[in-house]
Amino acid sequence: MGLGEACFFVGGTTMATDLAPESRRGEAVSYWSVAVWTGLGFGPVLGEALLGGSDYGLVWLVSGASALVAALIAFATKETRVVHEHAERGS
Repeated sequence: MGLGEACFFVGGTTMATDLAPESRRGEAVSYWSVAVWTGLGFGPVLGEALLGGSDYGLVWLVSGASALVAALIAFATKETRVVHEHAERGS
């Protein structure tokens, strides 16, 4: 799980950097970091609220559905950086 989280964080940070204008890349990475850590902070709170005492069924259902939605979004993601042919030649 740690390896997966590390790969996700590096990949997401790279994508945020690629999408941001060059002058605002640091800002984009900062917002990305806040989004990830906010999710990690509120995830357990949401899980506890869904638990409602002792029924883990709803917790697993919501976490599985969330993972499925995230996977579908990831598979729909296209290349983020478009390299133009004239830029590669230095023109």
